[in-house]
Amino acid sequence: MSTAAKGWKTTLDNFLTRRDAIITKYNAVGSARAANGIAAVDIHTIRTDGPPEPWYRGEVDPTMSNPTYYIQRFIFEVDEGWG
Repeated sequence: MSTAAKGWKTTLDNFLTRRDAIITKYNAVGSARAANGIAAVDIHTIRTDGPPEPWYRGEVDPTMSNPTYYIQRFIFEVDEGWG
């Protein structure tokens, strides 16, 4: 059974669980992480920028439809240096 078929509450819970695991694992690694192999860019932390929001495809009336996806913005705190 697909995640969508289980309901949007389950989908949101799964999204939050996976999102938290990714952020926690990434931030636990420590500093000195390069962005895409570029040594001059150091990613310090990742954090969310607000709660997850439903996203609807096209001209869909949100009151009449389930969201197509849940989306969430992230903030990457970086240092950039050219040694």
